[in-house]
Amino acid sequence: MGQLNLGNGANFIGGSGGELADAPKGTMLQYVEVAQSVIGPRFSTSSTSYVASSYKVDIAAKQANSLIVIQGSLSMSVQNNQSYGYIRCYKDGTSSDLYEAGFGTNTPSNMNFWAQPPFKFVYTPGDTNSHEYKLYLRVYGSATLYCGWSGNAGSTRNWNHMCAIEIAQ
Repeated sequence: MGQLNLGNGANFIGGSGGELADAPKGTMLQYVEVAQSVIGPRFSTSSTSYVASSYKVDIAAKQANSLIVIQGSLSMSVQNNQSYGYIRCYKDGTSSDLYEAGFGTNTPSNMNFWAQPPFKFVYTPGDTNSHEYKLYLRVYGSATLYCGWSGNAGSTRNWNHMCAIEIAQ
């Protein structure tokens, strides 16, 4: 474990496992990419209330006051006229009403419309324990929401992407 003093109170401090345990504000401390086996399977719902998907990432912050940014995009389709699909992220099963992502369509009901809307959710963990950040989805209107281009993802992650980034504060 070593320390590099940059002056004016800015330090890079190495952790016992070789990771960066402390760094100046705005420094990325870690990046966690969600595995294909987690983000690749197709998900669908017709629920107008939020339903848990299998899309999740677990991350333990190096610093309790860091920002944890959960971001990515989902290949989504809402199959009905004037319907909308929504995404929320739940930390350890609890929703934050600050952030919601989604998209809508105003196409005839016999058309399939696909989009890849981005999402970004920001948390301050408050501790250095591991937390689960899971995506929940719902639909507005009488429709079915699909996430993931097909039932057979192959090696494409089904055009879904999700990661967690820890940023020092």
